[in-house]
Amino acid sequence: MKNTNIKNFESEIDELVDKFQSTEIEYDEVSITAETSLFEIAKVLARIKAVLGNDGEKDFKSLKKHTSKKLGSNRVRNFNKAFKVAISERIEKNKDRLPQRFSVVYPLTSVSDEVFASLLEDKTLTPNTTRDELATKIKDLKKASQSKAEPKSKSIEVPVGYLMIKSEVDFNVSDESFMNELTAKLEELGWSICESPVTLGTAKNEEKADDEEDFIADNRGSSSEI
Repeated sequence: MKNTNIKNFESEIDELVDKFQSTEIEYDEVSITAETSLFEIAKVLARIKAVLGNDGEKDFKSLKKHTSKKLGSNRVRNFNKAFKVAISERIEKNKDRLPQRFSVVYPLTSVSDEVFASLLEDKTLTPNTTRDELATKIKDLKKASQSKAEPKSKSIEVPVGYLMIKSEVDFNVSDESFMNELTAKLEELGWSICESPVTLGTAKNEEKADDEEDFIADNRGSSSEI
């Protein structure tokens, strides 16, 4: 019975694909007829996926592969976009508010729930919204969302006595130009360069610090204390 269902699904898909190909309309951004037909195939495949469920995942993948092969390699990329739109629950739930062409709403498949909700609150979003208009709205909302999410900067003190910089080439720590360039680069990365190291506190650590100073002095060709 299971194999019979798969064969029936395959026949249904084949019929739609043959109908799509018989239109002899090359798919492009302005071909509404071809895009609509391709989307119909994707929606049928999405329905089949829901019917098969998790237990039929293997059969579904085989059917999807069969569909892609029948459509041809030049259609696969657009078909995958159409299918992603077809299985989006939030797009399906709000389809009356959104443009009908999958090529227009496809970017909505990858936005966050927050951005998607904000878009629905935008009264200028209608079924007639163009791809460029939607792209601009998404870009602006993403930017606003990121600005709100960015935490306020704060200073974090790291309790270390020395920052060791290892170089793959020899350099002279007395080279002021080089050291200024290195310091500037570290500051770009968020480091604050102090004039003196943090006091380590205990006699044992101070002894260790003295040993480190001796090590630095003996290895100035490859390391530097900042």
